[in-house]
Amino acid sequence: MLLNLWIKCLNHLQNTIPRQQFIKYISPLQIKIIKNNFIIFAPNYYILDKITNYYFSIIENSINSISNKKYKIEIKIGPNTIEIEKSNLNNSKEIKNNLNPELTFENFVESKANKHIKLLSLEIINNLGKKYNPLYIYSEHGYGKSHLLNAIGNEIVKSNKHINIIYNKTEKFVNEMITAIKKYNMLDFKNNYRNKDVIILDDIQFLAKKKKIQEEVFYTINSLIENKKQVIISSNKHIKNIKNINKNLKSIVLSGALIKIKKTDISSRKIILTNRMKKLNFKINDKILSFIAKNINTNIRELESIINEININKSINKNKITISYIKKIILKKTKKKKIKKYQ
Repeated sequence: MLLNLWIKCLNHLQNTIPRQQFIKYISPLQIKIIKNNFIIFAPNYYILDKITNYYFSIIENSINSISNKKYKIEIKIGPNTIEIEKSNLNNSKEIKNNLNPELTFENFVESKANKHIKLLSLEIINNLGKKYNPLYIYSEHGYGKSHLLNAIGNEIVKSNKHINIIYNKTEKFVNEMITAIKKYNMLDFKNNYRNKDVIILDDIQFLAKKKKIQEEVFYTINSLIENKKQVIISSNKHIKNIKNINKNLKSIVLSGALIKIKKTDISSRKIILTNRMKKLNFKINDKILSFIAKNINTNIRELESIINEININKSINKNKITISYIKKIILKKTKKKKIKKYQ
């Protein structure tokens, strides 16, 4: 029964997600059901991050629609992570530096309020370790921080293929350090990070209350800056507003450049929606597109989630896409009480 459900889900996803993306990100997944928990195992952190940020909603909708049951769905690293990461895969370079090659400046949507971000990023790329170091990027969740970090990283790699660069979620950095402490391997851990040319650390707010790890992050950043290596950090808020972060770490961050990613405007949201529909290979008319962009003004993930929901329902339930139908989806996904009318 479990196998049949997952096969049906895969068949549906294969018809929903572009073939190349399906093979690369969906095919390697494994599953397990424990009571009402549907657990998806990714083979490595690269695929885990990709599924979490781009495909989780569409997989969740597919599983629950096909099974006609409400599962609690979670995704985690599977038991064969090490084997896959060490195998000779075509994307081994991508796994090594953890950058997502699909997140670039070419598909990073700039709103009027964020026009300066790309210019400043390019200036940093052309002056690594010399200007605006460290670079600290912050915004609320879903505003494109991770996309921007990956775009900067990919642009750096494009200009210098041999550069020693790593992108990591702070949570992964913390887990690696804990493992190194347990295995009495801290020297290798320190050398691994301090010998990089560029370090990109995402979601540094995860360090709150972790005093020992904060100290290691501070010394690592300080060492890199002293050696003219570039440090790029992100968080969901200004460094001053993160509680339980030590003064040294705050001070070194404040010595660099701080960029805030602001909310997108309607025209930018329409571009984001259009880009998402291109990936999923379907279209809706401009009137409906404008209606969605006007009513979803929170974050990019919520915009993409609406498109995923429309695509799922369109293919499973064959629903006609109308303003009334879109209104129901928005109310369901956002729990709003009022919807702005289309004008």
